[in-house]
Amino acid sequence: MPDTADHYRYTPKKAPISILHTHRQADYSRKYVHMHNHTEMLFITSHSDALIFNNGNRHAVRTPALIIHKAGSYHYTDSSSNGEDGYSSDCIFFDMKYLEQVPEGFLHSRELFHDDCMILPLTDAETVAFGEWIRLLYAQEGYHKKMLFLLLIILDEVVRLRRERQTVCLNNPDNYIFDVTQYLMTHFSEPLTTGQLAQQFHVSVSKINADFNRATNRTIKDFCQGLRLEQVCRMLSETDDPIAQIAYSCGFSSESYLIQAFRRHTGTTPSSYRKKCRE
Repeated sequence: MPDTADHYRYTPKKAPISILHTHRQADYSRKYVHMHNHTEMLFITSHSDALIFNNGNRHAVRTPALIIHKAGSYHYTDSSSNGEDGYSSDCIFFDMKYLEQVPEGFLHSRELFHDDCMILPLTDAETVAFGEWIRLLYAQEGYHKKMLFLLLIILDEVVRLRRERQTVCLNNPDNYIFDVTQYLMTHFSEPLTTGQLAQQFHVSVSKINADFNRATNRTIKDFCQGLRLEQVCRMLSETDDPIAQIAYSCGFSSESYLIQAFRRHTGTTPSSYRKKCRE
């Protein structure tokens, strides 16, 4: 399991559906363990050797390939491309609630999201075909209903391919930890104790601590601290709220405690961070 201490991020998505293109040089390789509140469909379109990490599980795959990460799962892709064009990918993020009311003919697409992670190898021809639909998605960015229609077409084709060939599915045996992380993502600003959390999920304190650490390589305290600091960063860059107010709203007991934690996390103070964001 990778050391996530310096690379973990919680990166929530605001739009119900969005898309992101990434291109990196051939020698680029970075473990960026993160979690967000949307399902992620990662199309790696370049030829590369990739290591897929999801909730403590790892799997090596030769790309091109499609990787689907369930919302709330820790994941990253470590890729070393041996091609001249480097690493390229297109990533679709969407809120599963957005798929709750879809035409009956597309309901079967839900079978794609039962696992923490699904890996589907793709041929070059399939990559090109998906690329055409993805280009249309980019063209409709911001028009969420049109993007949803195109997403359903893509999901329908993924279902067909999955039924034709072998896929790799990754799942964490401590499934309740997924629910724990989801709970913490919405309650991190509250004064929670590990004892209260254990009681909430009907397990002992020692078990929840051990299972959480095994699944995430982090303690519950560090996880909550990371969520709080990510929220602090967003509020510093997006609002004019006083630092003391931000501290209390994000679950810190005082402004001075926030400043100490923020300096350890970022190497700078909240005031300096805010100033740099607005330069």
